[in-house]
Amino acid sequence: MLLEDGDKSNKPVGDKESYFPVDREFKGTTYADRYNLFCKRLVGERLYRSTVLMMSPPYAVANGRYWHVSPLTVLEAFVTELAGHIAAVAARALIKDHKESWLGPTYA
Repeated sequence: MLLEDGDKSNKPVGDKESYFPVDREFKGTTYADRYNLFCKRLVGERLYRSTVLMMSPPYAVANGRYWHVSPLTVLEAFVTELAGHIAAVAARALIKDHKESWLGPTYA
């Protein structure tokens, strides 16, 4: 996820509780803090293996500048995890194809 590093993302967000109560960890936090907590929860609850959260200022279109919100959400870790997942899926496909070429079609 890429979040603009601007005033609106770095100042505390209002806590309107019109329909649902706001999670106590989100109260008085910025959008950047909330996204960071969200990413940590996705990984902590094993819904995702990895997440990435970067912030970049509006002028970065000229120089590509960005930074990570926390060590848990760095791009390199996300890409490494994704590459490992792709390699595992590819290996399973190769094993399945190899079995079928020697044994004929397999049915699960």
